[in-house]
Amino acid sequence: MDNTEQQPGRRSFFEQRARLQVSLNASRVNDTATRFNCLDDARKKVVFILANDAASRIAGLPQLTRSHLNLAFADLTEAEQTCLMMGIKRLSEFAAAMPWEFEDYAAPCAEVQALRDKPPEPDKPTN
Repeated sequence: MDNTEQQPGRRSFFEQRARLQVSLNASRVNDTATRFNCLDDARKKVVFILANDAASRIAGLPQLTRSHLNLAFADLTEAEQTCLMMGIKRLSEFAAAMPWEFEDYAAPCAEVQALRDKPPEPDKPTN
């Protein structure tokens, strides 16, 4: 087989891969936008602090200010969205490094409480 026979299949593979990556990136941005728009001001401020810290290390990224608090994700510029996503990434890294457990807001409260308050296992005879 020479290279000319492999090119159409290879090209279509890369085209399909590029389309899937664009679709995945758009889905991630939409999910981030939905979650960001649901945050209250206090949580947005925390993300902004982390985003501004991350943006200060990279030239060309803007600082997020109090005037950005009331804006929806779609109303931010692309550079501000990038800065915001860096703050969210820093927050997730920070939360993963914490030695304690945060309250789980996603799961139903009764279910979470039941998992945390498991009764101790009965004493078992040892062999």
